[in-house]
Amino acid sequence: MNLNARAAARLLGVPEPKVHEWAAAGTLPSHRVHEQLRFNRVDLIEWASARKMKVRLDPFDDDEREERPAGGPAFRPARALERSGVRRGIEAGDARAALAAVARLVPLPPAVDREAVAALFAARAGLTPVGGGIAIPHARSPAVLPLDEPAVVLGFLARPIDAGAADRRPVGALFAVFSRTVREHLDILAAIAAALSDDRFHEAVARAAPDAEVLGRLRAIEGTEGRP
Repeated sequence: MNLNARAAARLLGVPEPKVHEWAAAGTLPSHRVHEQLRFNRVDLIEWASARKMKVRLDPFDDDEREERPAGGPAFRPARALERSGVRRGIEAGDARAALAAVARLVPLPPAVDREAVAALFAARAGLTPVGGGIAIPHARSPAVLPLDEPAVVLGFLARPIDAGAADRRPVGALFAVFSRTVREHLDILAAIAAALSDDRFHEAVARAAPDAEVLGRLRAIEGTEGRP
């Protein structure tokens, strides 16, 4: 998951010198490996999401060859969200309980232990607020499951929770992501981050707009309105 400065610049869509500038100022999360500047891809996606910056959806270097699962259409957030559902009125008193509650709502194969998955997701993940009372899951070690398709759930909490957001707004909406490979998980996070950089979609999620409006905004971003 580590990127060099060139790959980080490509992911963020900025010149490489800007990446070095942000890293030197401590603005952009980074670390050094054998004196070389390195960036964690999940950190960059979260960092960009919090700033409503678009990210490149396929930022992988040629030497990173993990294949996507064969077959099926390219990942579309609207398709995944429509399949898995927008869920409302979720009861949770803190971030960990919220993650577990949303994970229990994800459609899973009968052979998968739902409670075990929820516990694993809550233990591995954390909430990364991206402004407006919205959070995406932070997972350095995402839960990889034997799914037919990736699953994305948008959950609206009955009562917003404090997640330490920079804008001090409690989180009332969060996404849960379940995928088949780590690579696919990162693709999905990047796609969600890109969608949330759209002001109209971000605002619709922030105010818990009706399902049809949320999905419609997402399809408009994807250019899939009127398509299955």
